[in-house]
Amino acid sequence: MGRKDKPIHVDDTQGYSIGTFLRQQRQLHTIPLTTMAKLTGYSKTYLSAIENNNIRASRNVITQYTQHLNFSADQLPRAFQDPLLTTDPDELQERPWNIPYQRNPLFTGRDDLLKRLHERLSSSRKLSHCLAITGLGGIGKTQLALEYAYTYRSYYKGIFWIRGDSSEVLMADFLSLPITTGLLTELTEPSDIASGLGTTSNFIKKWLRQHTPGLLIIDSLDDAHDLTPLTRILTQLGETRIIITTRLQTLGQIAQSFEVGKLSVPEGTLFLLRRLRMLPLDGQLNDANKGLYSLATEIAETIDGLPLALDQAGSYIEETACDLGHYLRLFKQQSSRLLFERGGLALDHPEPIATTWSLAFKKLEQRSTIARDLLYLCAFLYPDAIYRELFQEGAAALGPTLRNTLGDLVSLDQAITELRKYSFLQTTGQPNTLSIHRLVQSVIRDNMGERIQRLWAERAVRIVNAIFPHITATTWLQARTTCRTYFAHAQTVLDLAEHWKMAFPEVAQLASKVGKYQEDTSEFEEAEKYYLYAIGLNEYLEGISPEEITYSYNNLALLYESQEKYRQAEDNYKKAMGSRQAEITAEQFTPAILEILRNYTTFLMKFEQRKSEASRLRESTSGKLQSSVRHITINDDHKNIRYDGQWNSYDGPQERSLKDYGGNIHYTSDPGAAFLYTFTGFGIAILADTSSAQGVIDIYLDDRYVLRKDIARDTEQLPQTVVYHQERLEYGKHTLTCELVSGAFALDALVIFTYGEM
Repeated sequence: MGRKDKPIHVDDTQGYSIGTFLRQQRQLHTIPLTTMAKLTGYSKTYLSAIENNNIRASRNVITQYTQHLNFSADQLPRAFQDPLLTTDPDELQERPWNIPYQRNPLFTGRDDLLKRLHERLSSSRKLSHCLAITGLGGIGKTQLALEYAYTYRSYYKGIFWIRGDSSEVLMADFLSLPITTGLLTELTEPSDIASGLGTTSNFIKKWLRQHTPGLLIIDSLDDAHDLTPLTRILTQLGETRIIITTRLQTLGQIAQSFEVGKLSVPEGTLFLLRRLRMLPLDGQLNDANKGLYSLATEIAETIDGLPLALDQAGSYIEETACDLGHYLRLFKQQSSRLLFERGGLALDHPEPIATTWSLAFKKLEQRSTIARDLLYLCAFLYPDAIYRELFQEGAAALGPTLRNTLGDLVSLDQAITELRKYSFLQTTGQPNTLSIHRLVQSVIRDNMGERIQRLWAERAVRIVNAIFPHITATTWLQARTTCRTYFAHAQTVLDLAEHWKMAFPEVAQLASKVGKYQEDTSEFEEAEKYYLYAIGLNEYLEGISPEEITYSYNNLALLYESQEKYRQAEDNYKKAMGSRQAEITAEQFTPAILEILRNYTTFLMKFEQRKSEASRLRESTSGKLQSSVRHITINDDHKNIRYDGQWNSYDGPQERSLKDYGGNIHYTSDPGAAFLYTFTGFGIAILADTSSAQGVIDIYLDDRYVLRKDIARDTEQLPQTVVYHQERLEYGKHTLTCELVSGAFALDALVIFTYGEM
């Protein structure tokens, strides 16, 4: 017995999972896993994965175990007993069956989906007896239904497959079921088939009601109206279970939705390696060559979990005899073109995935130009989280037609409904949040001419700029929250702006605001990059307001000052003042000018030898400079934060898109541990890494209890999450104390709200 082959001791065999049960039976016969692999013809790694419940045990594996270990299938845990193992094979073959495809030996992953599908269909709840497997074209809906039919064949008294291509095809297939399933001989008068719907449909209904449960699969129904002729019949089939595969995300009262998502990256990688015969059909990822595994993983990530697209990749690599690296480079350059390449040997899904989408898009365009325009816009946004609010709040930045349609809530809802019918947009599980597949975006963009691409890319920049706020001390909490929500969109459209070399005011405005957010989250190098981008555009563009130019230099100067890069800070303060010198000389002090003079004066006051210069500058404004509201971020490693109890300092993961402030946190799981910080100001906020720790804390201000906070209840589990915020204190010196009650807590930073020195 191997060192990891630990014996299992459970008295109640009915409490096992199937893998655990097989492992125990093997160990009872003192057969090593290596020997079992030789007996069954499967790899040791594959059997180990089954016995550890990492992958589903196939029917053949279970049969092999029962034969070699000499136990009965009746001894299997009840929840996993497969009637096929105990059903007479001859009797099973006599059951009606007209599945048009062979079982797919490459079907990979989705064990949990199959299990949940069966649980819902076998439930006693009548509502779950008709399920619509929904999802984007190419996501694997038909393959899931096919695998389900083969896996659970013995559960059903008959399995019937009809095509949903059109109402005519659907009815023709339904009326042909007595012929295609071998039930013809059960008709009293075989010629009754020709008499049409009445006799034949009554026979089918009667047979299904008498032989329960049966399974009816309606494949590729993409127009709900096509189901109308059959709708009444479907309600008269007794205990028959029904599966409908469709792009439509809802079929109303006809069927409950069962959504199919993307393959995970490991599942996609495994599928591709098996598809290319770089792994045997029972091979696992840890059996793969490291170099091939790495390339296949990158392809799976790039293709983003679409089984049909992965299959097309396999066909292309196979037929052209290119290597994985070549295909990966080619796909990154010409993804849309490759998605139109299916390969000459495809039988179950002969159309390439891009053709499937293009046909659906043409239907959509005929139905709704508003939905088409919304899809065009979504093709240039960040795909994984598209918020309705983005269109509602940002539509004002678009032209009059789009402003009126996207800004109207009913029109917007109708457009989203049309897009969801074709699964171009999917819900994400978060309220008012949608998503679009990256490859759908790619195909839509590539089917546009360059002029149209640029037009919609510019519109995407404008709509994101309209909703992305500028962070100031007075708007800090709300603005920071909104920036975090739309940051990925801002990055996406600014990348487009750089690619298309866009030069209009909204690009500069958005770059400046993104720079401010990056500075606020301690991404100082990125902040500098965006500030410089904004300044470069402002200097180039005509018609930019002087305030915009002044603020851009001011932001960059403040960034350099906070990093103690004093020479660069002063250079940018002077550039900001130089751009407004005529107004300063004429004492025309606009808010922007007063802001830059105030900040520069504060900067000079840092240096003893330059305080007189700061005083002269203040006097030159005739006393118009006043203290400004500022927010200052204090990292968790600041020397003035006092930690009591057991705390540890950790560097957070640097590969995350949002990192810990300053790259580190202070962590404790010691009840009673506390930190204390004394500050001068009128407000304070606590930033915590709620992805690392979700405990309960008590907060005190000036030794007075304020509140108890259960961080686990926060909707966000991310670094730099605001867990406490107060801006209504009397200006002066205050002390914040935070004590851990239970669980764990990770302090990321503190934000102090105060007035700039004058």
